[in-house]
Amino acid sequence: MKKKIILITLISIFLSCNNKKEKIIDKAFVSKIHNGVFVSGTVNLPDNSVILLQEKLTNKTYKTIASSLVENTKFSFNEKISNPKLYFIGFNNLTKKIPFIANKYDAFITINYDDINNSSVKGAKVQDDYNDYLSELAKAKNKFVFKSTFIKEHTNSFLSAIVLKEMLGKTKWRIGQNKKSYHLLASKIKNSTIGKEINAFILKNEIIVKDTKSIAEVSLDPTISNETPVKIIEKAATISINPTRKKAPNFYAESLQGNDISLKDISKSSNVILVDFWASWCSPCRAQHPHLKKLYKKYHSKGFDIIGVSEDKYIDISKWKNAINLDGLPWHQVIDDNKRVAKMFGVSSIPHTFLLDKNGGIILNKNSTYTIEQKLKEIFGF
Repeated sequence: MKKKIILITLISIFLSCNNKKEKIIDKAFVSKIHNGVFVSGTVNLPDNSVILLQEKLTNKTYKTIASSLVENTKFSFNEKISNPKLYFIGFNNLTKKIPFIANKYDAFITINYDDINNSSVKGAKVQDDYNDYLSELAKAKNKFVFKSTFIKEHTNSFLSAIVLKEMLGKTKWRIGQNKKSYHLLASKIKNSTIGKEINAFILKNEIIVKDTKSIAEVSLDPTISNETPVKIIEKAATISINPTRKKAPNFYAESLQGNDISLKDISKSSNVILVDFWASWCSPCRAQHPHLKKLYKKYHSKGFDIIGVSEDKYIDISKWKNAINLDGLPWHQVIDDNKRVAKMFGVSSIPHTFLLDKNGGIILNKNSTYTIEQKLKEIFGF
């Protein structure tokens, strides 16, 4: 009899615990777990549909950091966050995403899968501010001006840092403007995780002239003594990479597919690389393409690769893409809207090519395709 009482008691405790656990699950949508931020919500999708929690890496690429299966129209994630951070809700079969800011407070997202734009996010005050920001941004005729003005007028807000970080990936958002906007931010914003990320990006992309000749020495060169300061700096940058085997600067830029690629990435699988500065509107540039295509076809399997760096404007990106298709260019292509990469290489006019070895050492600088061909014959032996 005593054993039966104990057994009944244990069963009662077990059922009580299960009931209690069930209640916690029901209330999970308004609670925190493990000192993290609880991101949850509802969606009009069937059970076992996948909801993705993502971070933005570049303009069009995202990193999935967690996933959740829908159950009874509900989904949830748990992510520990110390500062406000921009996240996205994504889907396997839909390109549209829902941006939201996760802070130390929970976020609840109501997703209308049939009309993503009518989804809603509720969370911390910074999320409310972000909702207002998105609403005003949608009305703005010039979104670029709106964003830069917003940062200037909200220097004490983490939201400004989030907006600025988002703008870093835009080719028309120049390095000088990045730096100016960054220095307007309050100290607490600059010292936050996102503030340090922005500063690191700016430092990485600033054009710093490093050379055996200083800018002052270059300015004394009688051939350019009457040039403007900008021309003198460009000349110094050119000198810094002119000597044979002087290393070319690494760079990254947006590719034809929308993701960022770097010179370093390409060199991992190539022995010789041609960096070709060109543009869709540059007739001499495009006149070189047939010859470059022959060289690419002949030597690509031996480790020769090409990366085209276009000076087309981002607003006319379709012209760039059409030129690539019309000329039938099979190699890597990136767009350099504000000539950031061109300045790093000291390029002041196009066409301009650099033939590099696997380590980035400059073999040839601004040579004809005939000279490039002769050098490739020498390198590859045929």
